[in-house]
Amino acid sequence: MIFSIGLAQKVLIADVVAPLADTAFGASMGELSSPDLILGAIAYSIQIYFDFSGYSTMAIGLGVILGFRFPRNFRFPYGSTSITEFWRRWHMSLSSWFRDYVYIPLGGNRGGAMRTYLNLWIVFFLTGLWHGASWNFIFWGLFHGAFLVIERAGLGNALARTVVTRHIYVLVVVMIGWIYFRAPDLASANSYIFGMFTRWGGEGYSSLYVSTETLISLIAGLVLAVSIIPRLLSRWALLPLDDGRIPIAMNDRKVWVTTAIALVLFILSATRVLSGSYSPFIYFQF
Repeated sequence: MIFSIGLAQKVLIADVVAPLADTAFGASMGELSSPDLILGAIAYSIQIYFDFSGYSTMAIGLGVILGFRFPRNFRFPYGSTSITEFWRRWHMSLSSWFRDYVYIPLGGNRGGAMRTYLNLWIVFFLTGLWHGASWNFIFWGLFHGAFLVIERAGLGNALARTVVTRHIYVLVVVMIGWIYFRAPDLASANSYIFGMFTRWGGEGYSSLYVSTETLISLIAGLVLAVSIIPRLLSRWALLPLDDGRIPIAMNDRKVWVTTAIALVLFILSATRVLSGSYSPFIYFQF
């Protein structure tokens, strides 16, 4: 069941929206309008989440089949209410490693506010560098580190008093960060972000083509990424527990329903794999 969920995340969502993101980020500067650039950034945000979460979930499922127990790597990160919380839910294996072997040995938050801020910057500088020796990745890491510092300095308390605003804040910050992660260089990323805010209206812009299949996968990705539905699925044993264990207290009805869902998703995914082209995992390069 868990393997099928991961396979569906990768094949039915990430791979389907990937061409939309590739087209947006591969366009010439000044070619696309602001709405198209925003759509491309949303598509990549969906693609990288379901690509990475998909292969992590597939690995967990394969581990269970072989008798191993792996912890979860994602816990609904796009539903976070702060960047601090986002990093407790995104790529949890990497975050916990840097916490245990870098942040805590540096002193963590035990040396006062300024020392804590410096430790956070060091951790996220290394987090960016871990993804590749590129200024894009380094800036992406420092970008997230800056927001963690700002939240510790007081923004976190202000966000706690809001409801919808804090969710929007996280999604906007994370999406802008992904632009630096995806663009080939800093200049291209800056141009992309500038275009998102300055190319409204007027003529002379190309438009992204969105097929029905892509639109369905994009909407499904948004619903599954930012809504309460994934949390409900986890209660039905379609997702592993945080330590990799599988919920076993299921009645017969849940067994039949979850098995049917997993089987349908596996068949749909296998059909698409057999009829589609090769699509590597984004994080294979890391």
